[in-house]
Amino acid sequence: MTYEPTEDGNSFFNEEDQEEKDTEQYNQKECVLFVIDCNPTMFIKDEKREIPVKSALEKIRSSMLSKVLNQPTDQVGIVLFGTREKQNATDNESVYVLQTMDIPDASRIKEIDGFIQNISTLHDKYGSIDWEFPMSDLFWVCSDAFFGR
Repeated sequence: MTYEPTEDGNSFFNEEDQEEKDTEQYNQKECVLFVIDCNPTMFIKDEKREIPVKSALEKIRSSMLSKVLNQPTDQVGIVLFGTREKQNATDNESVYVLQTMDIPDASRIKEIDGFIQNISTLHDKYGSIDWEFPMSDLFWVCSDAFFGR
């Protein structure tokens, strides 16, 4: 609500401004791109006896469920880097787009569940490298995920 003073100093409610703000707020959506490091150490239990890649996937799953329930128009994407395999629009090495930017749904969450249940499937399917690669390649893929559509 906005109150604007009139020429005589009184205030009045400007309904048009409120309707415009409500429309803007209603049409907003959030796009989140999760990027997971898949170097070999990410598949080894840490000092808390947790596997870092698995922990990351669990957090992503939780976020996706939250978006399905609370922000149904928001979009989520997942990119793996440090992988043996590559799949991305810019054909960069060691970067794999696991899920393109889209609204989370049951099939996308189920795919994540499968990797959480058996983390070695992720490692076996996409591989892991222990050498460095240009981070700029990852940034190009991430940029493409948002703007290259």
